[in-house]
Amino acid sequence: MAVISPNSFDPLRRYVSVRLAQGVPLVDADWNESEDIRRFELRAFVRWFVGDGIPLGNDGFRIGGIGGAGSRVDFRIMAGGGAAPMAAGRMFVDGLEAFIVADTLFTAQPLHASQPGAAALAARWGVPAIVAIVPGTTPLSIYLDVWERLVTAAEDATLILAGLGTESCSRLRREWVVRVRTPAGGSGVPQSGDPDFRPGHSYAMLAQVTRTALQELTDQTLGEARRTGLQVSSRRDLEQLTGDVFGPGYAVDGTGTPKLAFSLRDVLNGVLRDRPSITVPVTRLTGGSFNLPTTAPAPDGTFLYWVRVAGVDRFLSRAKVLANGTVTPAEDEFQFTGVLNVTSMAIVHEDAGFRRIFYTGQAGTAKLFSRRFDPGAPPATRWGAPLDVGSPDLNIGVVAMRLSDNSTQIAWVGQNPAASATPTVFTQNFLPGAGANSLTVVGTSTDAQARVAIVPGPQILLFEQAGGTLSILSKTSAGGAWPATWTSLATMPASAVRDFAAGFIAPGRLWLAYALTAPGGGNQLIGRTSEAGLLGEARPMVSETGSPRYPNLAVDSGNASVFYQDGNAVRQVSFVTKI
Repeated sequence: MAVISPNSFDPLRRYVSVRLAQGVPLVDADWNESEDIRRFELRAFVRWFVGDGIPLGNDGFRIGGIGGAGSRVDFRIMAGGGAAPMAAGRMFVDGLEAFIVADTLFTAQPLHASQPGAAALAARWGVPAIVAIVPGTTPLSIYLDVWERLVTAAEDATLILAGLGTESCSRLRREWVVRVRTPAGGSGVPQSGDPDFRPGHSYAMLAQVTRTALQELTDQTLGEARRTGLQVSSRRDLEQLTGDVFGPGYAVDGTGTPKLAFSLRDVLNGVLRDRPSITVPVTRLTGGSFNLPTTAPAPDGTFLYWVRVAGVDRFLSRAKVLANGTVTPAEDEFQFTGVLNVTSMAIVHEDAGFRRIFYTGQAGTAKLFSRRFDPGAPPATRWGAPLDVGSPDLNIGVVAMRLSDNSTQIAWVGQNPAASATPTVFTQNFLPGAGANSLTVVGTSTDAQARVAIVPGPQILLFEQAGGTLSILSKTSAGGAWPATWTSLATMPASAVRDFAAGFIAPGRLWLAYALTAPGGGNQLIGRTSEAGLLGEARPMVSETGSPRYPNLAVDSGNASVFYQDGNAVRQVSFVTKI
């Protein structure tokens, strides 16, 4: 095999071309440096001005489930294109283009540990074999590993010139494999300093999956992580954008200095402050049962929980709400036992990964239960056994909030035997890592189907119906004592459907959302603000043609996202006061 001279290319020397001269020999190092200069400049452009991801109109390297046997340890790597060179699926990774011409299974890759000869091939190429997936409950990061290696005539017989019987020049070949990573190896793709990081290799995320003990790798549980739709915009695109936003006569001048006296964002926020904008409803979950959608803020974001119905069984499921409003693939937390159904629930994330759920359901009588999640316990027992924590009967509409001391305060409507079974609003405080304080009576209600909401203060809002009037009432604790009477905030006509939720913006400022029977049939979802006890305009958030139920509020920077159940779907609509 011919010898290749040492690589002479160094980008820091700033050479951009190799210039031939008369009477000077052309050696292999000159030829190779010329090629390396060209490759480096192209790679630098793609890396810095295009970035990692999939080009617009392509769907290369999409990860999909296979279904059936093996779906817990295998998945499909989709080509997303054709076999022709320009039609192949492709992805840019650190300025390098990798392409795929046919679907392949993760376990069918030649370097996969299950393949015969994988260890020998890995040793010959100087790379590690692909580690197999072990069924478990830990999250998986699925990523693309791209590198280049030298191919000589010893490997590729076409590099031997048939007419002369001698070898021609060697080639550099770009290789890729798809690997998986668990939290034990680190989150995301390997970084410099990680044990599985290799110099000369480039990495890009393809998918993420949060697994449970029984969960398969399916299209529903595999979370997309590719950056798609890459395209270099033209000057015409910029002119169209500025014209649509700022009108004719506006143009950028290349200085980077703002040309407007007030930013468009500040102007819009000024408008929204007086009358919040309502977004178009977006479907977040569909194709199954998603009962009682409930949001819970956590240190790493907001999580959405719901009750999944499978025949006579009920499961607590959850997904994370991402910054763009989309949700991650669903995962089951546990199966509800000992209740015929679940009528309300509330979840609070505590410190150090602990969580609490409170839920009401029929278990002989309408009872209130609590379960606590311990991240340090064995997987099978992380969710503790259900504890009956409610009043003797009734127990509906439980809500919860986390306090500054990491304790949890809940409120609900229950039956008070001491008051002749009068519907009564109770509250109770659960200490972190310990038991609960005794029940406290907040006040009574005339409505056995009343609903409550709790916000910092603590303040409890009561949504009750008496005769032909539906009312929003309020009480705020002062020094640990609740006032004797409720303060009326608003009244409205009676409704057969009455679901209620509140979200905290700042002291004295709240978001309210409630579902009512619509005058023309069906249900309507209403949103409004509460400022120092004065309620803002009641505004329909969705059309009356749907069936919105069980609204739940997630407040972020003053904006409110309302997640609600609409048949077999969870939808989201937002009140925007600031962008």
